[in-house]
Amino acid sequence: MIDGALPTIPGFTMQSVLGKGGQGRVYEALYKDMPVAIKLYDTDTEIGVKRVLLEVDAIRSLGSDCFPGIFCYGIDTVEGRECIWVAFEFIEGCTLKDLLSTRCLSDDAARSMMIAVSNAVSDLWSIRKRHRDIKPGNIMQKPDGTFILIDLGYAKHLDAEKLTETGWCLGTPGYIAPEEFSRRANATVKADVFSLGITSYECIYGVHPFQRKQRRVIDGRCLPVEPVKGISEELRRTIAEMLSHDPLDRPMPHEITGRLGGGR
Repeated sequence: MIDGALPTIPGFTMQSVLGKGGQGRVYEALYKDMPVAIKLYDTDTEIGVKRVLLEVDAIRSLGSDCFPGIFCYGIDTVEGRECIWVAFEFIEGCTLKDLLSTRCLSDDAARSMMIAVSNAVSDLWSIRKRHRDIKPGNIMQKPDGTFILIDLGYAKHLDAEKLTETGWCLGTPGYIAPEEFSRRANATVKADVFSLGITSYECIYGVHPFQRKQRRVIDGRCLPVEPVKGISEELRRTIAEMLSHDPLDRPMPHEITGRLGGGR
């Protein structure tokens, strides 16, 4: 595709580029006169494509309001390359990453974020799926102040085989749970809880608890989770437990929401 040009997908009117990354490209588009975010993923293997489509269908069937709704999805040839595309609800607002570049969150805002993302993670785990890339850049605050988890990474299956061969893990370095590097096949939702713990720490303290170094995560060298003025002891203790090196010592998502007053 020519640099700066927008792709063509039947049924959509492309408006602008929203972002690009290792997992694909995201565009703002119109679908039946409604704004949507459409993400394109380059396909790799037939098995990977089938897994992605099954996962999208399963997540769509959840009907969860904790992440953007899925309008439709499919496979098309875009600029001579076969791509999977997924059209999401367009979310107004700013990312938590952008928010934290100006200030830390209050106790109430941090609780709201942690409850919203814990509910999203819990919904995903109900169909035995993990997000695998929770970080400030994948959480948005909407104009009404609520938070939502984005970029569910449906196409991570397309990269899994390559990453296994190179000895690396899915996710963003500095946010990947230590058990992911032990090659254990039974990593659970607790890995997402760990990533959310790192994000929550950043919201309160304004710094990364492992100084953004994956080696410190693996070694368990976490900065202290100390009392902070205006932050409740319950919130501080919950974040500390989420950052436990042993996943057995971390709370489940529903336990987090229960403690913070957001139980369903």
